Amino acid sequence: MDDLNDLISDTDFFLFFIYALIGYFLIRYVIFKNRDKRFYLMVKIFFGLKLISAIVMSLLTVYYWKIGDAISYFNESQNLIQLFKKDISNIKYLFIPVEYYSSQLSLDNDLIRTVNGAGQESSFLISKLCAIFYPFALGKYLLVNFLFCFMSIVGQLKFYTVLVKRYPHLKKVIAISILFMPTLLLYSSTIYKETLCYSCIGFIFYNFHQIMHKRNAVWNTFFLILNAFLILTVKFYVIVAFLISIFLLLFFQFVGIMFRHSLITKSFVIILLMCLSTLFIYNIDFFNPYVLSFVDTSNNFQQYYNNDFGETSSFEIGEIELSAVGLLKKMPIGFYSTYFRPHIWEVKKPIVLFSALESFFILAFTLWTLTKKGIYLFQLIKKDLFARLSLYYVIILGIIIGLNTFNFGTLIRYKVPVVPFAWLFVFILYYYTPTIKIEKKSDRGFP
Repeated sequence: MDDLNDLISDTDFFLFFIYALIGYFLIRYVIFKNRDKRFYLMVKIFFGLKLISAIVMSLLTVYYWKIGDAISYFNESQNLIQLFKKDISNIKYLFIPVEYYSSQLSLDNDLIRTVNGAGQESSFLISKLCAIFYPFALGKYLLVNFLFCFMSIVGQLKFYTVLVKRYPHLKKVIAISILFMPTLLLYSSTIYKETLCYSCIGFIFYNFHQIMHKRNAVWNTFFLILNAFLILTVKFYVIVAFLISIFLLLFFQFVGIMFRHSLITKSFVIILLMCLSTLFIYNIDFFNPYVLSFVDTSNNFQQYYNNDFGETSSFEIGEIELSAVGLLKKMPIGFYSTYFRPHIWEVKKPIVLFSALESFFILAFTLWTLTKKGIYLFQLIKKDLFARLSLYYVIILGIIIGLNTFNFGTLIRYKVPVVPFAWLFVFILYYYTPTIKIEKKSDRGFP
């Protein structure tokens, strides 16, 4: 697209309105039918805010930033559409690695050259999805954004319906946590990797819930795997964080169960833990190449983002020492940066203000919750498996993002898949009612 102003026309807004009516009809009468009035009232508000967010972000991309990942993805999808028109067999590019497409791109002068994410499988997947949406969106940039937004709306609402079944007394705060946060509204409503990733997370929890309740197990297993694959492709570290969290959950659950048995069993578990700890300490050098690679990448990103490019939203956490100890020292500030920055006084662009206010509120509410209910933290973790999984995931992914992202605009986007879990955990702790006597079978399972 040579002229960005041609990406959006006046007619597109009328079509967007028509698509919005169709989309709401599908949500109200097909996807989420036979619900109570309060649910539909919430859906109306959420649906409206998501559409406004999609329009705002689309307009900002085209007329304010005039460049961005969303435009690059859309341009790549136009290339794919051209290839399909030339030869229907080129539909193969939807199913093969990006290297084959890159080779074709270098040979065909009629195709658009893009810079952002060129040659990356994660970026190409979003372009493929744009190409799939392209005919349904009549080739309109704004309507492709609508379809991404609609996908996100369905995924988030599916996630919501699962969680309210588990925590029926927390409907309002669950809605705030996973639907109405400014970060989620703005950065999961347009052509972004985060939109696809967060949508897939919602679908995965819904699919898992259906499988656990023996509803269309084969069908839901297939979609669970498909959604996990999509996340693995666009944001592999999200899946890594989830897998580590699940491993820790199962490991400590196993240890807890073993400690309920005889003294001999307890002694065996203690010896096993000591052996595993010793094995880890004596073989810690095995992880050095991975640690050094991670630290080197982090320092390079930090140096790049903080070069003198004029007024930017970049920040620093200080150079990380090339060692495991150096990495450990920076983990707390990386975690803090992910969830509690940007600070209000660090805002240099109006769009960042919403996230700064959100970060301030989550910091203030977290401190308030720890003051009021901090003494029940370990009891909650012991009893509630979902809260425990959320905590592990929030810590792991928060550190990964915080140590590799040094621009507030990028940071706000990258934390979309994890911020809902941070808010959920804090709200669950705040409304937690302690029990005097803990039953043997008090652990609550997954949704």
